[in-house]
Amino acid sequence: MQKLVAQNSFVKTWFYPESKLLVSEYAGRSNLAKGMAHLAEVVAFYQKQQVSYSIVDIRLIYGSFAKGLEFLRETYYPEAKKSGLVCQAIVVPDDVIVETLATKMAELGRQFIGHVQVFKSRIKAEEWIVNYK
Repeated sequence: MQKLVAQNSFVKTWFYPESKLLVSEYAGRSNLAKGMAHLAEVVAFYQKQQVSYSIVDIRLIYGSFAKGLEFLRETYYPEAKKSGLVCQAIVVPDDVIVETLATKMAELGRQFIGHVQVFKSRIKAEEWIVNYK
């Protein structure tokens, strides 16, 4: 049974308690204000709930989210690690800007949780998470 953690018109995040999996799906033009507000809610969730696995699906966004990388480094990944996050899959579109930023995001994530992979297929990302367990 999934639980809705946070949502706005740019992103939705669900938690699957039985597998300790957090799934975020972004869609539309990159919106820093909405993205940061959402991430703050997700961080608050990490602070009260153990999360082991994460899928961040950014296939449906376009535009830069480079200004959000600092928040990921300073707040998001440290709290995710404290919560128990051990691996994260990031799903990207065929877009050079988004893929490049996702690669930077993955490099940041590896500094905290070690296992972060970028995929172009949601199915491959889900398989990787299942096989990681």
